[in-house]
Amino acid sequence: MNKHTNTYKIDLVKTRSLKLLDYPQILSNISNFSTFYRSRSKILDMKPSYASEEVAELLQKTSEGRFLLQQEGNLSCASIRDIEDYIKRASLGGVLSGEELLIVSDTSDTIVRLKNLINAYDEKCPKVSRLTENITDISYMAYS
Repeated sequence: MNKHTNTYKIDLVKTRSLKLLDYPQILSNISNFSTFYRSRSKILDMKPSYASEEVAELLQKTSEGRFLLQQEGNLSCASIRDIEDYIKRASLGGVLSGEELLIVSDTSDTIVRLKNLINAYDEKCPKVSRLTENITDISYMAYS
């Protein structure tokens, strides 16, 4: 048996096993609790890891996330909206309406507030804090 056939069979067994465990339904149920618009699709696309190092990393991030929730309560992302089109239009010299500017401002303020809150725990939550490194403060766009 060649390597490709073996890999295919392993993937097939994993997929069937997850279906038997109602994994797709579990992901669907979890996604209903998401308050961030991009989280829903990420949750539905989640696949379990079978690599021990990756599992350990993910468990550490989960522990840190639980710690943050215990310390701060609900870290809702409900007010974060998809502002990608507004940012593109503004970067091309387009004009945003007052309502669009408020959406950009509210979204940016929420993102920066969450980033700062998470970074305040960077010693106790280094892995989760590292996830915020690429978050850029774009709040200036709402006031330009």
